Amino acid sequence: MLNGTFRFIYIVASVLVVGGCSLQPTLSSSPYATSLNEEALFVRGTFNWWGAQESYRFIYTQDDTWVVDIPLLADGTVYDFKIADANWSPKQICGSLDSRMIITGNDAVPLFCDPTSLNFQYNAPSDGVYRFSLFKPSKIYKLKVKKLDD
Repeated sequence: MLNGTFRFIYIVASVLVVGGCSLQPTLSSSPYATSLNEEALFVRGTFNWWGAQESYRFIYTQDDTWVVDIPLLADGTVYDFKIADANWSPKQICGSLDSRMIITGNDAVPLFCDPTSLNFQYNAPSDGVYRFSLFKPSKIYKLKVKKLDD
């Protein structure tokens, strides 16, 4: 009887291990966003109480680029934010994959769109209006933040 119990446990454990392996992404698949509903997305963060206000919605400009202009203060605050739709839909919650991504200079950072994504961060170097640009230069979406009068 004891041998039968161990055999059963071995079979169940084997099925779980093999089944779990099949759920892992392949090395060739990218964790970054390849498809989004851009017109439904907002910049949501500490500067707007994580709200989905119209003035923070991305708008299409040209060349497959969507932008939103946001006034920021250079008071030493590190602004946390994500890109998301009004309902925080799981496939439309975009942030950083590995750690809190501090966006600097003209860096274009990839969007990881999943409820587990972490916040992007930005520290405005000077007071002004900053353009948050969402674009897809290749197969994945990227985000850039740049002061307008620079």
